[in-house]
Amino acid sequence: MKHPGKRDLMIGVVTVGFLLSAFAGGISGGSMALSSKERKRLPDHDFVYPGRRAYPIQDAHQAKVALNTVFRFPATRNDWGPVSRAVFGRYPELRDWWDALPSVVSGDRPSAPRMAYRRAA
Repeated sequence: MKHPGKRDLMIGVVTVGFLLSAFAGGISGGSMALSSKERKRLPDHDFVYPGRRAYPIQDAHQAKVALNTVFRFPATRNDWGPVSRAVFGRYPELRDWWDALPSVVSGDRPSAPRMAYRRAA
């Protein structure tokens, strides 16, 4: 069995990134990217890690971006647990979106956690 080379791995990463970004669209009310000013104006509770101000999830679009970022880059895979809990806790409707994404590498994409979340009153 031939092991994939750097070129093959890069093509796989680009393909996964393309698919995830293609499925990230279609949510109204979200901008494509936050400007520096917009990001600085966000309150701390709109971030997964308020102390670091990492992974803004103030709307559903940015929540999808946070999930895509954690999934796409191996250096951020350790953040999957906290990011997924925060995103799916705030936006439970995104669980179905995440589970409906095509799995490019079988078994590589974790499924959305199916935890019981209390809805904010």
